[in-house]
Amino acid sequence: MLTAPTISASFSPVGTSRRPAPALLRVSAEVFPPFLPKEVEKIKDPFARKLAARIERLPVELSFSKNCILSSCVKPTIQKAANPLVLLHGFDSSCLEWRYTLPLLEQAGFETWAIDILGWGFSNLENLPLCNVESKRDHLFQFWKSYIGRPMLLVGPSLGAAVAIDFTINHPEAVDKLILIDASVYAEGTGNLSRLPKFVAYAGVSVLKSLPLRLFASYLTYNSVPFDTCLDWTRIGRLHCILHWWEEATVDFMNSGGYNVTAQISEILKRTLIIWGEDDQIIDSKLGVRLHCELPNAIIRQIPNCGHYPHIEKPEAVTKLIKDFIKTNETQLPLFPKPEEKMNGGVNKKSGGKEDEQDGLSVHSPCKAPNSSASSLRKEQSQVDLELKLLEALEIYPPVKLQGIHRHFVLYGLTEYMRRSFNRQFSASDVLQLLDRFYNLEMLKPDDEESGILNQVEEFSLPPSYFTKEES
Repeated sequence: MLTAPTISASFSPVGTSRRPAPALLRVSAEVFPPFLPKEVEKIKDPFARKLAARIERLPVELSFSKNCILSSCVKPTIQKAANPLVLLHGFDSSCLEWRYTLPLLEQAGFETWAIDILGWGFSNLENLPLCNVESKRDHLFQFWKSYIGRPMLLVGPSLGAAVAIDFTINHPEAVDKLILIDASVYAEGTGNLSRLPKFVAYAGVSVLKSLPLRLFASYLTYNSVPFDTCLDWTRIGRLHCILHWWEEATVDFMNSGGYNVTAQISEILKRTLIIWGEDDQIIDSKLGVRLHCELPNAIIRQIPNCGHYPHIEKPEAVTKLIKDFIKTNETQLPLFPKPEEKMNGGVNKKSGGKEDEQDGLSVHSPCKAPNSSASSLRKEQSQVDLELKLLEALEIYPPVKLQGIHRHFVLYGLTEYMRRSFNRQFSASDVLQLLDRFYNLEMLKPDDEESGILNQVEEFSLPPSYFTKEES
């Protein structure tokens, strides 16, 4: 299917109705760890409550500090010989982001950790260490070294993607593959915030944890979420802010300059899955296209009707994409040209000018375009330009229409749009090849009902009035 599956009613945190799901109102009697703020009792979401009850603190010795940090995390319920999944979270958040997706990953049989990044989450920072980029990286490495010790499939949503890229560059031995979700990787650190006087920074941070501001941010972050659900999710998202050391840790991070990994992206050679919510109001989807082009060994998949946090809004879709990505473990993705090579024609010098395999088509895509279409895409055109122009076309011809009986008209429209944009011919196979970089083309296969409609033979004749000559 082109569209990733939506959450079933039995597991959905967001129902199709504007009313809050009944399950959200049933509050069970979980036993929470004593170090969590007492406000955790106000949370109604049963999945958040269950995951909060599983949070533990494990001792981690940082290399730059003599003190031992009690680091908060959710440990796996199962252990496997295969490399584990390690889930990070976004800016100023916690492992509770994974309240819907982590149980599904465990049900699928994956050994799954959820780790709070140093300075956020629910770790014990009574003796507050530095919370800059280097400290966060060292904390994750020491945690991995102490408790995991195997190459991991590192999952980073939003700013967590920058954390994952920075970590992979510095500790490639600890990472097997990367999964980046609505990645915030093109910001130049914290920018001017790093130059604010501390008293101004503290004032700004105190506003950052306010309920109204967080509630507004939630409305921007999530797509069409009922108010009661949005309010409860806001309480979940700001729960860690109540810990008394949170303000100081956040100010320290802001003043340090934050993450700036733009120049390092093209150096990542790990196999990478990029997941993007199609309706992300926080980060432009064009940056997702740019990231896909700059990562030499990546595929990208979009999730329709989804905002900035797909693992919260569409957990089943994210789980399926991760499962499919991991299942391709035996199949190597082709190492595509780096951005500068793509701009120069994408020619593989070592192979005597032979084009790279399928011009960037992922080898584990469910539906591959014919080999002839790969050669017909002209190499002198920047991959970035092609993909950005296709995204513009999809605003006129929504991809959801490709699953109906009018798919051929939509495909023709996309083909004509590309032809007019670049003043050259595009075949349907060319467009399908480009679409495959964003969507699962299994959707283009008609289902049984559609096949019946398309194969139905109907009698047709023009009305008699058509043949009546007009009176002179």
